[in-house]
Amino acid sequence: MELTTLLFLGFFAAVALLNYTLPRVLRPYCLLAASYLFYCWGANDRLLVPVLVAATLVTWGCGLVIGKCRIGPVRVIFLLLAVFTCVGLLFYYKYWNLLAADILSGTVLQPRTDMVTPLGLGYFTLAALSYTIDVYKRRCKVELNPLHYALFVSFFPTMTTGPIERYPHFRPQIHKSRRFSYTRCAGGAFRMLWGYTKKMVLADNMNLYIKMVYDTPAEMNGPNLVAATLLFSLRLYLDFSGCCDIAIGAARILGYDLLENFHSPFEATSFAGLWQRWHMSLTGWLRDYIYIPLGGSRCNVVRHMLNTLIVFAVSGLWHGADLRYLEWGIACGVISVIAQLSKAPRKVLWRYNPLYREPAVQTFLQRCITYLLFSFTMVFFASAIYNAAPGEVFAGILQGWQGGFAAGWESVTNLVTSSGIDGRLPVVLTLIKATEAKRIDLRYRHCAGHGAQRQQCCPLDPQAVLCAALDGLLCRCGIHLVLCRVRAVGVHLPAILTGEGDQLCQHRPLLPPRAAPKRSAAVLLPPRPASPPQSKKNPLPHRADAPKSQISSFAFCMVWSAGYTLAAKRCSSLPCSFPFWFSWSGSAIR
Repeated sequence: MELTTLLFLGFFAAVALLNYTLPRVLRPYCLLAASYLFYCWGANDRLLVPVLVAATLVTWGCGLVIGKCRIGPVRVIFLLLAVFTCVGLLFYYKYWNLLAADILSGTVLQPRTDMVTPLGLGYFTLAALSYTIDVYKRRCKVELNPLHYALFVSFFPTMTTGPIERYPHFRPQIHKSRRFSYTRCAGGAFRMLWGYTKKMVLADNMNLYIKMVYDTPAEMNGPNLVAATLLFSLRLYLDFSGCCDIAIGAARILGYDLLENFHSPFEATSFAGLWQRWHMSLTGWLRDYIYIPLGGSRCNVVRHMLNTLIVFAVSGLWHGADLRYLEWGIACGVISVIAQLSKAPRKVLWRYNPLYREPAVQTFLQRCITYLLFSFTMVFFASAIYNAAPGEVFAGILQGWQGGFAAGWESVTNLVTSSGIDGRLPVVLTLIKATEAKRIDLRYRHCAGHGAQRQQCCPLDPQAVLCAALDGLLCRCGIHLVLCRVRAVGVHLPAILTGEGDQLCQHRPLLPPRAAPKRSAAVLLPPRPASPPQSKKNPLPHRADAPKSQISSFAFCMVWSAGYTLAAKRCSSLPCSFPFWFSWSGSAIR
């Protein structure tokens, strides 16, 4: 069951409604049953349920023994048992044919044509393995309830696209289910809606042109191969982050907060900084369980560089059982090693570079160079997805430039138009991405209470700019009614998309509050003035006592989300009237 189908939306809406009608004690078991039903929906996946059950039971049993036993060798034996079980499942179901056909060439192992990879194998094995290692390292408590642990391993929003969860972060949410919160559910619904927009409206349309180029790279000229390669990086980000937004939004509606997977990766000014923002749940897992145990950076230079190459090679193999994924991981590792070794000389050269005298110009150039390096490595990744030869792509990039930039641009625009998408789509995405980094003041008139209008100035985060753009786009699509229903309870779109709406309803934040600094007894500080009493007739827009039982309004949002998903699935391009201005309740950005 794919996340971008109406079948999933219907299944999820039924699960969400059933989840909140049950007592809080029974909700984890309801979600566990729904997760296994989600897993058994496909005919092939139904036969591989024992794989998921085996990984769950073995890692839970090993964690139980490791947590309760104090004998060192016994704890090591059961840790190795859990590691060999998870790695063995990955090797048998995912890498058998790669090792048999591509590496050993059928001399020792024979390829199996009937091999089917279980759904979400790479995600639930890493999640289960992290629990066992955390128990061994005494980073988390032992879970005595196997059903609660089974929900952590098989939680259906994270089954296909992640993010890879950690049990110390997930366990408190299982043991203390949240009450229904309209603000929280509306925020999750719009997070899902934004994910569907990125995945189905933007990424899928860009894929039409990229697939046309990479299906026949030998027949394409250099300008089209360069354009397709540059767009593929953006398309992969929109596709993957969109699916993660759907998963995070769905989990938020069910009462669970998942780890974030992306944090504006293309705003990074270095290759290492990009990887700290890209697929953060996987990179964090590789850092904590492979890179640091190997020694990390606390060793000599040669060992440090070798550790970096190993981690990137493992990351490449995790993405797929193909040598081109391994080549992509090695290419990323080589660039990271070169960047680390040349860090000091590059800082010396920056002093003599006249372009770097302006911080804005320096940041722009560094982001462009980082994006170009990342897109260069993505040639191997795209070749693995579209079954192309990386050598043909690199050779074709150097050809077809006889007419200059003008002829190349005309060739790209003609092929983009013939592929069935709007040629202005890359320009729109570039303009939106360029405005992400700027903090603007969004002035809007918010109608709250008994018709009282309030003027506020909100310094937005970069993500809020895209939220405003989405608001303007949805107003053109006839979904402005949903925004009005949400604003009627005093919540605005940037707050619910960025997660601030959760704290407005007095939910416990993910991170503990920062401790107040200790004050010396000799320093006398003036008392804090008491806040003026708030009028009951004119309440503030963001009220902590927002309605929490408006299930009908929540269902209304879900129906509109399903309608927009169906419309996005059927449309072949962005509307030609994509707004470059942002609409917000009838007011414009000032």
